[in-house]
Amino acid sequence: MSNHRTARRTDLRKGSLDINKLFANAQLDSDGKILLPSGANPQEWNFASILFIALTVESGLPGQQGVTTLTNFYSFNLGHTPAQDDDGDLLLRIYINGLKLEAGQIEASGTTIYIGLNYSLDNTDSIEVWYVET
Repeated sequence: MSNHRTARRTDLRKGSLDINKLFANAQLDSDGKILLPSGANPQEWNFASILFIALTVESGLPGQQGVTTLTNFYSFNLGHTPAQDDDGDLLLRIYINGLKLEAGQIEASGTTIYIGLNYSLDNTDSIEVWYVET
């Protein structure tokens, strides 16, 4: 198990992410928040770091249907409801140890965010959330 954990870790730490690789044409405001131009309505992206103790173990994702390769499910309260784009996709990005989760691994219900993983988390894992607040 320890070899698996080492293989998925990266050298990324808080503050060392290359914002331009995450978001196209990203600009930061004076507080360091990401501003994305989207026509006449620029979107402000907020950051939250989630502690391991804030996670709740779940039995699955709320919208999950059929067989999946995801075996470990967690939820946490973001404190804000994430916005959606015009296609109904959540304006929410989650990174665990610097690795971005795919959309199929994330569900949201109000301020509660559910994630599904094919590995378990422990208190050494870094959970970072970028989101647009409604």
